Amino acid sequence: MESIKREILSIDQSVVIEIREMCVPGFNKFVFKFKPDVILTFPFTCEGFSRWYYLFKMLLGPKIISLRAEGVVDFSNEYNVQWAVGFDNYGCTLVDYELFWGEKLAQVVGKQLLQQHKLSSMVRVKVVGYPRLEAYFGHNDPHMPALPSRIKQKLNGYKKEHVVLFITGFHLANYSKQNLYDAKDLNAENMIDELLEAVEISKRYRSEWIANVIAAANENPDALIVIKKHPIEKREDYEAFNSMDNILFIYEDIQVEEIIPYVSVFFHYGSTALVDAYLSKIPAIYVYSQKNKQWYSDLCWPSSMRVAVNEIPVTVKNFLSGNLLFEMSPEIRLVLKEIFSIEDDKPYRPSREIAKLIIDPAPPQKIKITDLYFLKALGSIILTMVRSRISMILKKIGIRKRRI
Repeated sequence: MESIKREILSIDQSVVIEIREMCVPGFNKFVFKFKPDVILTFPFTCEGFSRWYYLFKMLLGPKIISLRAEGVVDFSNEYNVQWAVGFDNYGCTLVDYELFWGEKLAQVVGKQLLQQHKLSSMVRVKVVGYPRLEAYFGHNDPHMPALPSRIKQKLNGYKKEHVVLFITGFHLANYSKQNLYDAKDLNAENMIDELLEAVEISKRYRSEWIANVIAAANENPDALIVIKKHPIEKREDYEAFNSMDNILFIYEDIQVEEIIPYVSVFFHYGSTALVDAYLSKIPAIYVYSQKNKQWYSDLCWPSSMRVAVNEIPVTVKNFLSGNLLFEMSPEIRLVLKEIFSIEDDKPYRPSREIAKLIIDPAPPQKIKITDLYFLKALGSIILTMVRSRISMILKKIGIRKRRI
């Protein structure tokens, strides 16, 4: 968001910009007070997320731009693709632009949005790239904080050739049945059995992963094993790493591109962060479990090696004593082009492309007063407010009775 803000101001310094979290109390009141001309928002993938945006657009008339948070999308998995499309219900005049990292997802998801009448035209699908990756093209964020001293000190104590990076992404393991329903973006009403099975798979896989990373650290005392957890995972799930001198567990909210210059190999479970290994030109190793095929895919992206989770210790040992080299293959170039819009000798400024669309003078689509999606959203908001008011009144009555 900060990089997009800087690009907007570099084009037009008169623009007033606010960056706000949408889930904090008071967000809706702020929007009505600020009266924005444009809202850049998280995509409408969660059930019910669009309803307030209908009110924003009807009463304030802003252009609404959805910035896709793509993450891991396995095109061979129908549910995974539908997850990327989203489970909210809204009409084709709400979103003015859908912004994607690359052409492949833009076409697949864009066409689904069009077929589901959530988009009025494929012209409103825009491919802009992935802003986080700008650091690899010389566009560093001046506001990016330095690595914490505990991390930098540990990394500087080892040669790069002896530093191995693992990333984790087993947050699904912490979901309860109620969490799955509350998420609103998993189609839990129709998929609860499959999702609960996925939770158990994640728990087992995380346990295997932790045990074998610890074994790798024990069997390779001269190596530094760096583990970066996913931002929404719990720190306490990996307490077993704390007692190991040659394990650096990174629980802080730090981007992969800040760590990867210090490492020589990248172990992953099927993450889009594999692109960081590509752009840093270091070998990557995909770790799989026989029980995780449906929920932890390698996305059909090339890695230097594929190993079973119980082969982590010997793979680390072989890498440190061997000569596994990175090769920029045609398959990797294709992934960079199709998924991230990265091509050789072409400038890469996603934040600038997004900024141009934000300040583009083209008018927003209009929502008709008779739009059924708008009327449904309005009814839902009114009902929620009435229920909240009644609950507040009943609570006050209850307090008075207890005092009497």
